Amino acid sequence: MRTDPLTVDRFRSCLLQALNCKGSTVPDVVVGFSGGLDSTVLLSLCRELREQGVLKGVGALHVHHGLSRLADDWVNHAEALCQSWEIPLQVHYVQCGQGQNIEESARNARYQVFEESLQVGEVLLQAHHQDDQVETLLYRLVRGSGIHGMSGMPTTRSLGVGQLCRPLLVFPRSALEDYARRHGLEWIEDDSNTDTRFDRNFLRADIVPVLEQRWPGMKSRVARFSEICQDSVQLLDELAKEDLQAASLSVTFPGVGELQVVDCGWLSEQTAARRNLVLRHWLSVLDLPVPDSEMLERIYNEVVLARVDAEPELHWGGCSVYRHRHWLVALAALPRLGECKSQSSAVLKGDDFCLSFAGNGDVIAQWYDSSTGVSALRATTLNGQWSLRRDVMVEPFALPGRKGRKTLKKWLNELGVPAWLRERLPVLHKGAEVVAIPGVLVAADFCAGEGPGWSLKWQL
Repeated sequence: MRTDPLTVDRFRSCLLQALNCKGSTVPDVVVGFSGGLDSTVLLSLCRELREQGVLKGVGALHVHHGLSRLADDWVNHAEALCQSWEIPLQVHYVQCGQGQNIEESARNARYQVFEESLQVGEVLLQAHHQDDQVETLLYRLVRGSGIHGMSGMPTTRSLGVGQLCRPLLVFPRSALEDYARRHGLEWIEDDSNTDTRFDRNFLRADIVPVLEQRWPGMKSRVARFSEICQDSVQLLDELAKEDLQAASLSVTFPGVGELQVVDCGWLSEQTAARRNLVLRHWLSVLDLPVPDSEMLERIYNEVVLARVDAEPELHWGGCSVYRHRHWLVALAALPRLGECKSQSSAVLKGDDFCLSFAGNGDVIAQWYDSSTGVSALRATTLNGQWSLRRDVMVEPFALPGRKGRKTLKKWLNELGVPAWLRERLPVLHKGAEVVAIPGVLVAADFCAGEGPGWSLKWQL
């Protein structure tokens, strides 16, 4: 199937469109440069745009994975080419895990370098092309990806403080090969690219050619399918955003601060498809791992539909979800309390202090010369014993402005402190007398009232 050739003008148009540049110039770019055919063509195109004044700054970044005996030779090649083209080059050396999925380990190490190296406003350019997009879609298809996965690699996305852009996605590899021949480019061949033990190499060598022979033009149609999926994903994301806004609110919890929580009642009224869409979007917004369909079903059956007073929880992949009253709460898995012991009396330093509990955050105290409208400790009551809630036995006590003396358990219930936080609450006490719990309460006998005092905060 004939395709239009890759030219500098076509590349310029694709780059400006991808970056949504309204003028004729784009920000400084850094090319992810392996030294292979694809990245060499991309670097050559950027060099041409620099000469035209379209690109002001062009740099290159090479990652040495240490996985090939030829890796040092590839660095030498990259340095020689960039020097001859007067393009500054960064070389980063990484350690890749030696587990079964070496591809994923190398990719993760590479993207970590990319993210850490980008400066504010810089754009990292990658040389992925249409054939790479097809391989990605087929790989995700056999792994059971949903519509988000089938949307393929995006042309642009944020990366750290900068942006990632793939301006060659519309071009097949054959167009890059033709450009390289016409311009007399030289590149290196990665010896691992022929090893079909790696999934992508297997697809590239054994599967895609058979499909293309049976259905000529298959690659361009599969790439078009990814664009259709991208449109569908955009619509779904817009719907999920609207639903989440209607179903969520912000609630402040001791130790963990303000969290976006979702109304379990709202979730229970939705279809499974719409409910799962909102849950996935919510977890993505919170930058938490999105679970598979099985775990989403468990979240609904075991947490959302639980009794209001049950306080169930589920954990997966470094993430936890809890039911607190009628809210669904999600956050990164809390550190294990382990052997965290009660602390000795705090020592003041200047006008404040910070007391650390191993594996359970810090207690911070700030002195206020006048009333702040919050419960504060009297000046002489800060020194005492610090213990975790799980380790302390205290007598009933009173709270300012509330009637009666009650047990700590009853006060925590009335104040709405979640069960999953109670055991790790840091308690300031004097023997069996509760003095304060940072961010939760100050006992009436130790409250500063309208006068100056200490304000306590606990941060996990």
